[in-house]
Amino acid sequence: MTKVQTDVSADYETMDPPKVTDKGSLVFKTYGHFGKLENTDWYFRGYLDPQNEASVYMVLSVRIYMEPKPAVTRVCGVFEVAKEKTFAFGPVEFERSKQVTVIPSIPKDLLVNDSFFKKFRITFEHGDFGCKHFATSPTVFDCVTSAEHYVPDFGVTVGKKSLKVHRHFLSMVSPVFHAMLNDTSKDVQTSITIDDFDMATVKNTLDFCYGRGGTKPVPEVIEMLKFADKYDIKIATKCLTDHLDKILNYDNNFCAIAMYAWQHCKELRPRCVKFYKKFHREITLTPAFVGMPVEARDYFIIEAANAKIGDKDST
Repeated sequence: MTKVQTDVSADYETMDPPKVTDKGSLVFKTYGHFGKLENTDWYFRGYLDPQNEASVYMVLSVRIYMEPKPAVTRVCGVFEVAKEKTFAFGPVEFERSKQVTVIPSIPKDLLVNDSFFKKFRITFEHGDFGCKHFATSPTVFDCVTSAEHYVPDFGVTVGKKSLKVHRHFLSMVSPVFHAMLNDTSKDVQTSITIDDFDMATVKNTLDFCYGRGGTKPVPEVIEMLKFADKYDIKIATKCLTDHLDKILNYDNNFCAIAMYAWQHCKELRPRCVKFYKKFHREITLTPAFVGMPVEARDYFIIEAANAKIGDKDST
């Protein structure tokens, strides 16, 4: 087992205004390298809490390049921040390289005179610690694909085509399907019929739930979301909505995603408003935005005009 402890001074980079990234609004970042652990790097990043922008959460990333890699890296630390306040974390255990939120909330008002923290002490330990719990757990898809004795036993019919699935899996992912499959007044012993979506959408969504979905263009993802919403497939709705949030860009997909948010997904609207506020110059005169219904255009323009994003307008 290798153990290294170090005190780190306040050598870091702040972002004003916060830098918008795939993971959130980045406030500051810092990183380090241990001489005694030549193949271990660490990175701390602070992001604005999307639910409360007066708060910052801390993410620690560890990258381990040594061979053979240790079974477990255990990390703990203490931040000494402005106003003589401290925040401790850990021990946090990493399997190989990983990133973990180690401090869920620090008040943003502690960021005084560009000095977020004075110093912090961090301790790294590499070893196996007798741990046996880091084996990768199988996914539901792993269980299904390895269960050769349990073949698909139910049909989903769309038009003249039918898709074979597992009855119990269908019931598990959707309370709507669960109710349909347990309706004793209807004959649903071997199949159900879906007449409000095409086969491609149904198959894409169920494949996604099984864990075998590949990359799909935005229009297909939106149709999958409509299907998941109609049949209350919550896990698909959450994952696909998060995906649209992450891939927003003003070159080719903002208007399609914004229209979906405006019509079907109120949870996605604030993100689209924030994105439009930041990039309205690039978006407003595009044919796609001009071609949106007037009510939709007005919604995003008015909401963006009224929105307060960070302390400054990015434009």
